[in-house]
This record gives sequence, C-alpha cells and structure tokens, in this order.
Amino acid sequence: MIIRTRSITAINESQFNMWLENFKNNGCPQVLKLGASRVTVSKVEKNKAIVMTLFENKSIIEKIDNYFKDIKKQNREFLKVDVIEGEVVLDMESKQIDNLK
Repeated sequence: MIIRTRSITAINESQFNMWLENFKNNGCPQVLKLGASRVTVSKVEKNKAIVMTLFENKSIIEKIDNYFKDIKKQNREFLKVDVIEGEVVLDMESKQIDNLK
C-alpha cells in the first residue's frame, strides 16, 4: 500500500473553500472511482489542508495522475501543492490495541 500526502495552500480562504467544494463533489469521488482506497482531508488553516490518499499500488497513482493532468495545471494558478508519497509500513486502529498485550 502507498499513501500520498498533499499539502494544499490556496491564495485565500475563499479560493480554498471553492477548491474544497469542488474536490468534495467532483475530485474525491473520481479519485475513488479510479481506484484509491481512501481519501481524508484535514483543514489545518483557513486556507490550507492536508489531503491523505491511500492506494493499493503505484499503477493506480499513475492512472489518477494521468486523469487529472490538465486539472492540476489549472489548479496551480491559485493553489500551492506539495506532495509526499511513500509505502505504508504501519497502519493500526484503536480496536487493534487489545491485541498488543
């Protein structure tokens, strides 16, 4: 499994809210249809979010990147996006904690 974390910073709060609504209604559902396992968005400032997306393998990421190629170019006009990607080496939930004793 691979996780991609993107830091999204908009020019202002209004641009951020427009991006978030569009991502919620269009981008996120399409990412999931193309094969992502999970998408989580956390708002960290009035114009900034962290987007974490979980993938089963690298080929899904390539398919999604290709699909959104033109949209990424458009977004660069009002968004700063930093991407970090890596292999998942630990994934634990609170219900698993009793199994550690």
